[in-house]
Amino acid sequence: MKTILGLDLGTNSIGWALIDKEGRKILGMGSRIIPIDGAEIIEFQKGNAQTKNANRRILKGIRKLNKRYKQRRNKLIYVLQQLNILPDQFQLTEPFSNPKELQKICIKPIDKNTVQPTAADLMELRVKALHQRIEEKELGKLLYWFNQLRGYAGGGEENEEAKEADDNIESETSTDSFKKYEKLVKPVRILNITKETQKPEEKKKPKFTINVETSDGEILCGETELENLIIEETLELQIIIRRNPKSSKVSSVNFSLPRKTDWRKKMEDLEKNLDELKGEHGREIYISEYFLNVLQKNKWAKIRNNVVLRSRYQAEFDAIWIEQSKYHSFLNTIDEKKLTEIAGFLFPGEKFNQLKYRKEAIKGGVNHIIRNQIIYFQRELKDQSDLISNCRFEPGEKVVAKSHPVFQEYKVWEQINKLSINTKIEKGLNKKGELKYDYIDKPLPASLKEWLYGELQDKKEIKFGVVLNKLVKEYGLRDKIDFLNGMNAKAALKGNDTRILLKKQLGDLWETLKLNNEDNLVSFWEILYNGKGNEYDLTSDRTSRLLCFIQKHNPTLVNIERLAVQFAKINFSRVYSAMSLKAIQNILPLVRTGKYYDSRELNERLAEKITRLSNEHVEEVFEKAVQEYLEKNETILETGGIVNAYATILVYDKHTAKEYSKEELFTGYKQIVRLPQGEVRNPLVEQVINEALMVVKDIWKTYKVDNKELLVRVELARDLKSSADERHKMFKANNNNQKINARIKDRLRELGVEMTFSNIERYKLWSSQEDPKTKNIIADPSKSDVAKMKLWEDQGFVSPYTGKPIPLSKLFDKGLYDIDHIIPRSRYFDDSLANKVVCETAVNKDKGNRTAMEYFEAGSVIHDIKKKEAFIDDVNERFYGRKRKNLLATKIPQDPIARQLKETQYINVRIKEELNKIVGNDNVKTSTGGVTDYLRTHWGLTETFKEITKRRFQDIGP
Repeated sequence: MKTILGLDLGTNSIGWALIDKEGRKILGMGSRIIPIDGAEIIEFQKGNAQTKNANRRILKGIRKLNKRYKQRRNKLIYVLQQLNILPDQFQLTEPFSNPKELQKICIKPIDKNTVQPTAADLMELRVKALHQRIEEKELGKLLYWFNQLRGYAGGGEENEEAKEADDNIESETSTDSFKKYEKLVKPVRILNITKETQKPEEKKKPKFTINVETSDGEILCGETELENLIIEETLELQIIIRRNPKSSKVSSVNFSLPRKTDWRKKMEDLEKNLDELKGEHGREIYISEYFLNVLQKNKWAKIRNNVVLRSRYQAEFDAIWIEQSKYHSFLNTIDEKKLTEIAGFLFPGEKFNQLKYRKEAIKGGVNHIIRNQIIYFQRELKDQSDLISNCRFEPGEKVVAKSHPVFQEYKVWEQINKLSINTKIEKGLNKKGELKYDYIDKPLPASLKEWLYGELQDKKEIKFGVVLNKLVKEYGLRDKIDFLNGMNAKAALKGNDTRILLKKQLGDLWETLKLNNEDNLVSFWEILYNGKGNEYDLTSDRTSRLLCFIQKHNPTLVNIERLAVQFAKINFSRVYSAMSLKAIQNILPLVRTGKYYDSRELNERLAEKITRLSNEHVEEVFEKAVQEYLEKNETILETGGIVNAYATILVYDKHTAKEYSKEELFTGYKQIVRLPQGEVRNPLVEQVINEALMVVKDIWKTYKVDNKELLVRVELARDLKSSADERHKMFKANNNNQKINARIKDRLRELGVEMTFSNIERYKLWSSQEDPKTKNIIADPSKSDVAKMKLWEDQGFVSPYTGKPIPLSKLFDKGLYDIDHIIPRSRYFDDSLANKVVCETAVNKDKGNRTAMEYFEAGSVIHDIKKKEAFIDDVNERFYGRKRKNLLATKIPQDPIARQLKETQYINVRIKEELNKIVGNDNVKTSTGGVTDYLRTHWGLTETFKEITKRRFQDIGP
């Protein structure tokens, strides 16, 4: 016997108990509260990767950007001062002495009668500087203004939600001469406002009908939810116009505030206008000339509301510098001593970058310093690739992005290979001479898998009904004999998102650029995903590589520069899978099927393993599962299409936590240290693991345990074991339940009834009844009563064993109806709703310790019991998923794949790895919360805990 340490890991506490070797005495017990912010736990439960420091990081980023702006401003003021072109209103509190300090700037107060220049005056000065001489101090003003608005440098990623919304808008766009859906952002003047009438009980936002005049002079009438609008007010609004597809007449107009994400469209419209003006005038039109023309037409126009490419500002800066250098010699020639002094002041350090910048400044002169090292200086982004998780199958390899074309192929095959046909086959006669049947899962025909794979390359999804109809019409799926399994009737197979997005964006150019070739597609994706720089700059890494790609695959295309810019704007979500590209490429040869499968791609090691599993008896649970799968699907190696989970086991075995030998174990508690910050991508999970390690360290230190004689049993809370998607679904379900409960609480307040859990659940039961005579069926519903209600609804209010309706008025009569475990709990511990049904008490007793199928195989003395064939048919029609599998199970399930998914989840693997270092591989065991809950109830502790909690609150008082 060994000393046992039990750990119960939750999101905000860790419970522990230490039991002696005889198992008779608790040496110590307690709990450690984890100081985690409540908001962080909520984000974790939602399935979001939000950290407690996220808001702090955002604010820090804002402060950092502000600090960098001030540093650029101070450096520019220093240089302008050295060149004697600093505007007179700039007065420094003290001379510059330390370039790293953000010194305050004191500006002279403006005299009362001083006329302030308008926006048009400032634009006139810039336009003047493009063509004629301006004064030195005026040049200093211009350079200062250039530093205030630097323009969009490119390389930014668009908001994904906005992108999806834009995709939806595009889908509504007609190919006819008019657009069914048009979105504009324009300045408008409010002419008239009318509030629509609304019923008092309606809680919707009020709507207004408004008439506006656009900047083009067009009069529009439409709806808006914007409040506090003022007649004759001029402001910028987003206008959505919908037209009738038959008559092309406007059907509706909606006004709203422009979304922040619409800046790109506005910027591109500005670029389009500038290009058109260039064609009209036969020369480059600078941004100041364009804005001056706008201001002359409308002096209230907002210049700062426009997003301008940085290259436009840079082009104007260069043009002004060239023109003014004709009149001011210091712009071209400056005393070398002065230049060295300026460079030494701006870059005083002795680090590599400081020395490099100082050398470049002296070599490049004043123009290079002001233009490239101050105003338009851009730091290179830090490489963040170290934050990408490592693959658990291929050590040292980083996981691949979900948008990678190879992962997309893997994802599509994973969905297809999960599908199977559940078929009824004859299995001899029973003792009564009646036919016996067995139900087995067969894979889909390879030709159907090929068809599904081909369809999912171009379609966003294929629904259950489409697959079922295809099976019935072309593959002869037999009614009540064959059933489509592995897919919820309400679900759909998801398509190749990356391919679909690119084909939509590229149109006919998909074929032109030969992107049907996998190597070309991967190369194209890699440029879009990893390319850096301004998407509008043809010399940037991103756009120049796309330009080379287009020239290589079709050099005859016209306007390839425009196409390169258009492609460079395509962005993919930065979401990563759990596997590396190398691991996926090793597994793919097994999961492909039909014409996509080539058995020659299987390596020798894999072929040997498959042969061994086909001929030898194995005991290891995962290998045994694969062996059984191969035996049931004899032709699977000829056609391919192995289920991805089994293919992973074939290639990489079970691959859970790293194991340690006895010689590698820790020799003292001081060796237990916290994980390095950031090693676990989710900070909440990292904190839970660290606190668990500190608990073990303190127990080892306090109780002087021998770590080689210690057995650790770990239980993880449900939300820690669940994936992000599972946590999101649970959070959504809980949220919906809270809304229902809130409505019921309001109703209970009206009725003057106490708002307890029992009363809320009782009201739910009562409100579902139509007959008012049965409104008092249950006084105080328990957790079991609530579960019974859910099961009753899920099974269609009918007993699955007899087929008879179960009236709600008698549902909670324990002498008539019970909750039955489909597979007895004594033989298979599964206390979930998927292993339960509501049935007659007499049937439950008669079924005893047998599975549902064993019960029907043996027969029953109760004459109301269904025939086995009828029971099987009803189960296949009414149930799906785990419940259907349990109802039709002919033996106790052994599901190593499902177990492996839980065992290999990241937190499970990491906590086991860290504990393995302390006590060894064989001395770390995991258990489920269901077992603990069962024992707690079985020992009568639940009621005791309730009583203790109740007394605590009573002691606290009101």
